[in-house]
Amino acid sequence: VPVKKEGDESQQNVLVGTPNYISPEQARGEEVDIRSDIYSLGCTFYHAVAGEVPFKSENSMSVVMKHLYEPVVPPQEKNSLVSAEINEIIMKMLAKNKAERYQKPEELVMALEEALKKQETALLQAEEDKNASQQRGKGRFPRVSPRRRGSSKSRRKLK
Repeated sequence: VPVKKEGDESQQNVLVGTPNYISPEQARGEEVDIRSDIYSLGCTFYHAVAGEVPFKSENSMSVVMKHLYEPVVPPQEKNSLVSAEINEIIMKMLAKNKAERYQKPEELVMALEEALKKQETALLQAEEDKNASQQRGKGRFPRVSPRRRGSSKSRRKLK
């Protein structure tokens, strides 16, 4: 956020914040609200699941410009283990337009809880399917009778 120190009229506006996690509205010097925090948290989530920040560059100003204008590469493209639900949540958190983000933390929490429940259900179902498959396989192998000595070909020769 551009800030000016009180009593120092010669002080130029400076950007306060970590460029890797700055929201577009904060970078533009606009008034920020909770949706800006949701964007920054989205950057943190992205970093956690993708293994890198959403935008990288050698200098801070370039990173800020990317937050303003470049589309985010979905985290699922960086890490295939990211579920579709988590990918969607993070992408919504990182919407350039704050009106397209979660409007309240409670909305975000509800989306995360729903995604977690869905993943838990899928994991439990996969475990049940695995166990059922193992149970079906028990005792169902065909019984093979012991081989007789010598093949039928060799017995024919002896006759």
